[in-house]
Amino acid sequence: MRRLGIMAGMLGALVTGPVAAEQPSRPPMPEWQTQSGRCTWRWQEAAGVGLWTEVCRLGTGTWRIGWDRTRQAFVERHNGRVTRIVVEAWTMDPDVGVASLTAQLIASGHLPPAAPCRWQSLAVRAAPRTTSFHALTPLDPNALAPTATGDIPDPVCGPYGVSTHGLRYVITDLRWGARAIFVDEGQERPMFAPDRIVVRPGATPSGRQP
Repeated sequence: MRRLGIMAGMLGALVTGPVAAEQPSRPPMPEWQTQSGRCTWRWQEAAGVGLWTEVCRLGTGTWRIGWDRTRQAFVERHNGRVTRIVVEAWTMDPDVGVASLTAQLIASGHLPPAAPCRWQSLAVRAAPRTTSFHALTPLDPNALAPTATGDIPDPVCGPYGVSTHGLRYVITDLRWGARAIFVDEGQERPMFAPDRIVVRPGATPSGRQP
């Protein structure tokens, strides 16, 4: 299931579908499981964001996606230990758009002030025309290429930027106002349904402000 060349062909394009007037209160439960018979789905909502998440009891231990009050985000846990943030709500400056998140990432210590990165449009999947996908990418297209010794460099654009270790992006939607949703799908099939995230525009966000 490992994704190879996950960012190839995605940058610089958008895939759109029919316009949707509003999101359903709870989309249908996904038809797939990370591992059939070993995982169960549950619907969760917090900080104005709702999504379908899995609990999986595998040979490697118990994996689950759940809300973390300290991080104010949905996280992946392995045997109770947080491994990474998978879905997180941010608030954009409406006059600047997704680019305003750069200053927030720098202020929170997630991005060096002089990081050579920029936001680019990303084609992740078919979506309503109100929806846009964005990725924080290095200015140098070879920044993530293996070194002469075969080593994989650390992500230039920090933990919220593109990576060789999976698919990361930010979703914005005209229906959500100033809300922006960071998504980290990881390297394999995520234990949540990224195509069925629901955002309540009037709800209180996780506290990240421009």
